[in-house]
Amino acid sequence: MTAMFDGIRDIFKKKESPVGRIRIDEVPGMLDSCEEDLDSEVRAGTSGHMKAIMDARSNLIALVQTLSSAEREEAFHPKLEKIARNTLPLFEKSMIAALNRELPEEPEEFYQAATECLKGCVKSQAGPGRYLQGVFPDEMKAIRKEIDVVGREMNIMTPVISAARKKRELIRSYRNMYSTLTDQIGEKESSVARIPLLESDLLERRRVLEQTSADLSRVMEGEEAKNLKDLRRKEKSAAEEVAAIERRMRAVFSNITHVFRKAEKLMQREESGRAPKELHQSVELLSGRDIPREQDLRQNLEPALGIVGSMIDTGDIVLKNREEKELFADPSEINRILKDLYAGKREAEERCFLIAEQYRGDPARARITDLESTIEEMERHIRELEGQQEAIEETTKKADSLIPDLTRKLESGLGSLLGKEIVLEPVSAGTSS
Repeated sequence: MTAMFDGIRDIFKKKESPVGRIRIDEVPGMLDSCEEDLDSEVRAGTSGHMKAIMDARSNLIALVQTLSSAEREEAFHPKLEKIARNTLPLFEKSMIAALNRELPEEPEEFYQAATECLKGCVKSQAGPGRYLQGVFPDEMKAIRKEIDVVGREMNIMTPVISAARKKRELIRSYRNMYSTLTDQIGEKESSVARIPLLESDLLERRRVLEQTSADLSRVMEGEEAKNLKDLRRKEKSAAEEVAAIERRMRAVFSNITHVFRKAEKLMQREESGRAPKELHQSVELLSGRDIPREQDLRQNLEPALGIVGSMIDTGDIVLKNREEKELFADPSEINRILKDLYAGKREAEERCFLIAEQYRGDPARARITDLESTIEEMERHIRELEGQQEAIEETTKKADSLIPDLTRKLESGLGSLLGKEIVLEPVSAGTSS
C-alpha cells in the first residue's frame, strides 16, 4: 500500500527545472554559441523568403527590360507614344537603380538592403509608373504583381528579423554586463591582493617613525642638545646685538641727514645755487635703505662736516633738538662716533657668524636634522599609504555592492536566453589555469 502511494506521489510531484552551473569565464563562449544558434535560426527562417525576393527581383529586371522592348516594337496612339517616350526612360532608370542594389547574403543585412530596394520600386511605380498604366496595362500589372511578392515576403521576414535584432541587443547587453562584472571582480581581487603588502608597508613605516621619534626624544634630552640650544641662544643674542647697533647707526644717520639737508637748502639759495657734491652724496648715502659702506661714507662725510660745522659756528644753521646739539657740539667727534659704531657692528657680525658656523657644524644638530628629516619622510609615506588604503577600501566596498547585483542580472538574462536557471560560479585557482 505504501509503495502504491509513493508511486502516485512521484507521478504528481512537480518537476524542478534544470539548473545550469557554469563558470564565469565560460560566459563569453556561451554567448557566442547563443549568437551562432540565433544566426542559424534566422537563416532557417528567412532563406526561403530571401530566395523568393531574389527571384522576384530577377523577374522585375526582365519585365522592365521587356517593357522597354515593347515600346520600341509596337505602335501606339500619338499621345501614348509621347507618354511612353517621355516617361518610360525615367521609370526604367529608377527601377533598375533600385533593383541593382546589392543584396548581401547575411539575412539582417539582406533585409535592410531589400527594404531600400522595395522602397525604390514602390516610389518608381507611384511616380513615373502611374503614367504608364494606360500604355502598358498588362506589363505594369505584372510588374506590380512582382513588387507585391517582394513586399509580402518582406512582411513575412519582418518578425523574424525584429526578434533577431532584439535578441542580439540582449546578447550585446549581457556581454557588456559580463565585462562590467569581470572588471569589478578583477579590481576587487587586485585590491585584496594589495592589502597585505600595504599593511606590511604601513606597519614598517610606523615602526620606523616610532623608533625615530624615540631617538629624537633621547637626543633632545641629552647634554649635546642642551649645548646646541645654548649655541642657538647665543646666535640669537649676537643677531639682536647687530640689529641694536644698526638701529643706533640709523638714528645717528637720521640726525646728520636732517642737519645736512638744512645746509643744502641754505646753499642752494645763494648766488651759485649749488651745494658741494660731498654734501649731496653724504645725504644720499645716509638716507638710503641699506647701511652704506664705511669707506664710501668717510670719503664724503669729512669734507661735508667741515662745511656744516662752519655754518653752525656762523649761526647760519640753528640746531633745535637735543640730539642734534649733542651730536654737532663737536662735528669732528661724529667721525669717531661712526667709526666706533662700524667697529662694533663688525665685531658683533663676526661673533654672530662664528656662533652660526659652530651651530651649523655641531654633530648634534646634524643628528637632529637627520632624525627630523626621517620623521617627516615617514609621516609623508604613511599619509600616502593610508590614502591608498582608503582608496582600496572604497574600491572593495563598491565591488562588493555591484558584484552580487550584476551576477543576479546576468544569471537572469542568460537563463532567459537558454530557457533554464543559470547559476554563475567563480573561477577557482585550480580551474583558471
